[in-house]
Amino acid sequence: MLLRSSLVGILLHIVLWSICIQSSRQTNLSHGDSTMLVDSYQTGTSSSEVTCLQNRASSKFLRIRGRKEVDAMGEGEPSPENRLILRTINEQGAVTIKGEQSRYYLCVTRKGEVVGRRHWVPNRSNNIICQFRMNQPNHLVFDLEPVQFTAMKVGFKRDGTKRNARNVAPYKRTGQFKKLLSCTTYAANTGSLSGTRSEHDDTSLDLKNNRRS
Repeated sequence: MLLRSSLVGILLHIVLWSICIQSSRQTNLSHGDSTMLVDSYQTGTSSSEVTCLQNRASSKFLRIRGRKEVDAMGEGEPSPENRLILRTINEQGAVTIKGEQSRYYLCVTRKGEVVGRRHWVPNRSNNIICQFRMNQPNHLVFDLEPVQFTAMKVGFKRDGTKRNARNVAPYKRTGQFKKLLSCTTYAANTGSLSGTRSEHDDTSLDLKNNRRS
């Protein structure tokens, strides 16, 4: 009789433990960005921030407004059109970059075309990449390198129009960006939902890089 009671107790604990694990997973998914398909493919922690990226060649903000509408012509106050959501998605520091207003991701095709995509699933196609490394030649600026197209860089001309990523040389102003602290501060002060850090925030992007030269 005692053996049967013990077995029932053990089985009950196993069932309750399984229910708690499933509930925790559902809660984590419900807190994620429903338009960001990348999240469901990640098993590690992720973090996000709202900021503006200023291209050094045009001295204006990077904007992602649609499939073909990617430029570095943003001006004025840090409006939603100029603000970007940067999300660190793995321990190696790879990020996705999404327009706060358009909800389009910054992507690069195998041919070097810089484009926007509303939806993108990792590992489904090698013809387009929407994950980037933020390589820093110094503590003030960085470039954006597609994780699988390491010979390419995102870059813009002086008038803010985009260059083919295959033709952007490293360490040149055309492919260098700065994060603006004023833009991040603006998002926080206006209560932007996208600017709220995740509960698992372990951001690998050093806020010291926000200092303007």
